[in-house]
Amino acid sequence: MLNKTDRASVELQAIIGEIRRRWTQEQLPKDLRRLALNVGDIARLLKVPLDELWKCVDEATAAGAGTKTLNLSPHGAILSALLQQRGPDVFQHLANVKRGHVFVPLEIELPSLPRGVSDRIVRPLLPVEGAISTSASHLDTVRETVHR
Repeated sequence: MLNKTDRASVELQAIIGEIRRRWTQEQLPKDLRRLALNVGDIARLLKVPLDELWKCVDEATAAGAGTKTLNLSPHGAILSALLQQRGPDVFQHLANVKRGHVFVPLEIELPSLPRGVSDRIVRPLLPVEGAISTSASHLDTVRETVHR
């Protein structure tokens, strides 16, 4: 009989299990597979073994952060826990990565990082004051102003 699972599938299921053990269903995105893939990428890119990653999350949670951080997604909480437990050196392996980036939410304050490392970190753009907004409420205001 053929084995219908491969190492990547087993690892993905293990990551999903670890995520479910730590966060409530309400805190989790609908696409757990994608979150698990991202967590696996974080571990691979930062060269942090998964058991060490979960240990950092658990230690951060015991200290009142980690899974208890309500303003961060599980992805952000994991990165925050790694940064809190291992310091900024956790990102140093990014300097040697040829492919791949790590998304770090703006809610996570990053220290100054070397250029090779910071080039591999993706952050959302900050809103620019005076920039054109395409939100529905802004467009309604523009329409009202134009039609007066």
